[in-house]
Amino acid sequence: MTLDTLRSEIDALDADIVRLLSKRAAAAAHVGRTKREQGIVICDPLRETNVLKFAADNSTAPMDDAGIRSIYREIIAVCSRIQADLKDD
Repeated sequence: MTLDTLRSEIDALDADIVRLLSKRAAAAAHVGRTKREQGIVICDPLRETNVLKFAADNSTAPMDDAGIRSIYREIIAVCSRIQADLKDD
């Protein structure tokens, strides 16, 4: 494979990742609205721990646990900010 072909493959994967992250953010916003309606606090440390564990348990080489946990910590932080910034509808 050529370098351009390999980079095109990565570009296509990146497009999928961005699309999925957008879907995850939309789902997190929906969860945030539900939490607000039910009077539940945004931050749920147990849920965050479980998400990180799930991600680490399901990652495969060459992505190590530390790498996937780092990525997911940032995803969780962004989604938590989305939930916290929701305005009343």
